[in-house]
Amino acid sequence: MRRNTKAGERAVMLGALVASVARDVIVESECGLTESEVRLLWMVDPTAPPKIIGEYAELMRFDRGSLSLIGGKLERMGLAERVPFPGDRRFRTLKLTTAGRRLRTRLIKSAAALLPLEALTAKEQERLVTLLTKVLAAV
Repeated sequence: MRRNTKAGERAVMLGALVASVARDVIVESECGLTESEVRLLWMVDPTAPPKIIGEYAELMRFDRGSLSLIGGKLERMGLAERVPFPGDRRFRTLKLTTAGRRLRTRLIKSAAALLPLEALTAKEQERLVTLLTKVLAAV
């Protein structure tokens, strides 16, 4: 039981760090987006295979209706568009517009500048990315 408590504490610490950076990025960017909208914008990786909107909802732990509203705001702002999913045209995916890709890049650079990763060596940073990738794949 002790091990689970420690893992839970680490998860809370990591979540607090990410939330803090996300809030700071949003404030500094003055982009008019909420934290949830920025999270979705970050998740829509233009270099990765597309996901159906329901997959983004699961990853963000939102219901599909809420995520649809968030995607709609990104669309109205000209940052994304909802398009048919290539594998099954009955489903929709989000595709970032040029403006959306530019904003996403700017927000990611801001987040990277705010994260205290300089406390880690280059090798430790690489290891952290490997471990976080493994953890995220298990979600």
